[in-house]
Amino acid sequence: MRGVDVPTQGKLSKVRAIVHALQQGVERTVLHDAAGLSKRETSYTLHAARTLGWTLQEDEAWTVTDAGIELLRRQNGSPEEQQWIRKCIEGSPTMDLMAPALLDVEAPSVKTLTESVAGVSGLSASTARRRALTLLSWRDQALPNVEENTSASPLFLVPTELPNTQAEAQLEQELESALLEPDVIVDAEPIEEPVLAAVPEPIIDAEPIIDAEPIIDAEPIEEIETATVETAPIEEPVVHEPDAPITSFKLEVEICNTEPGDSVVLLGNLPQLGDWDANNAIELTAHNWPIWSANVLLPAGATLEYKLAIRKSDGSLLWQSGDNKTLTTPNNKVALRFNVEHEDTTVGDTVVLVGGLPELGNWNPINGIDLGAHAWPQWSTTVTLPAGVSLEYKLATRHENGDVSWHDGPNRTLQAPYGENDGRIQLNW
Repeated sequence: MRGVDVPTQGKLSKVRAIVHALQQGVERTVLHDAAGLSKRETSYTLHAARTLGWTLQEDEAWTVTDAGIELLRRQNGSPEEQQWIRKCIEGSPTMDLMAPALLDVEAPSVKTLTESVAGVSGLSASTARRRALTLLSWRDQALPNVEENTSASPLFLVPTELPNTQAEAQLEQELESALLEPDVIVDAEPIEEPVLAAVPEPIIDAEPIIDAEPIIDAEPIEEIETATVETAPIEEPVVHEPDAPITSFKLEVEICNTEPGDSVVLLGNLPQLGDWDANNAIELTAHNWPIWSANVLLPAGATLEYKLAIRKSDGSLLWQSGDNKTLTTPNNKVALRFNVEHEDTTVGDTVVLVGGLPELGNWNPINGIDLGAHAWPQWSTTVTLPAGVSLEYKLATRHENGDVSWHDGPNRTLQAPYGENDGRIQLNW
């Protein structure tokens, strides 16, 4: 059983409203307006109606079943409607699997029902508990009121002379606050702490160089001080914020005056280019001689200095003539579509995309990207990011009361595509 099969909508009057709107031929795109619901609540409510056998989903289309039509034939709130609701609960295979004793004389406890829901659906304990309270709310709405229907079967009689017990009062309070309780991931393994290396700012105002060899005694580049996002739960990512997005570029240069045993190396004023240290130079390869190439991680939109050299078989370097060369790396943008299926949410929750870029909130879930659930449990959003950027990200659920629950597992990584720019940078010898 999927988590979406376990009812989230606790008010059966809203479930009836969605069935009525469908029966009236209202289009799915405006169904929420006709039923007086939010778009997300509409998705929850449609699935609740499906659990009771009142609606049927085929691909993206929803239709009303014969059982749903029978519901609408009965007056809203009438004893006849309650009787039909009970019949549908008892006849639902889903309900029989997770709450077979829901309509017994003695109501199942919240603990028992929570364990049953979690066992068949795989939902977390906190979410299963909220769904259990939803089912108990269905029980209250399905059972007849003794004062209004004294002829009801003894199976459903509730003595009116007994006052509300403390347990019943607590249950009512839990039902009211269920939507505000954040999910807690139990027994989660601590995630690996991601560490994103700080990227130093490039020197862009270097003096011209007269000699052929590059300056190797330049003052060291000041490192950017990074901050770690404070975390409390073990699910939260621990990261260092980079100064600029790091992008993978393919550097190419045509050099014909090489001999067998020679190699071409690249040096520059960034750590990724060896910091002018020949021992840390980037070595290019000639898979398609005389084109030499190498894949290098560089900050996007940065201006840097570099120089090429031919390393002879004896280890000596033949530097290209002239001053140091300058280059500004591209800073193109691409649009990425993020899609995720996440059922472990309730009304008022929002799934948020958070990561180590300003576009993703710099690991602050308050500034992250909200995903929309127009086809719940599918959540999606489109984000514009630097082309070719390598990044880490994670999903979190932000609850209506402001609390945040990070999703299980370590940070996820991806490299954005280049779009129209294939990430190639042509160098000159």
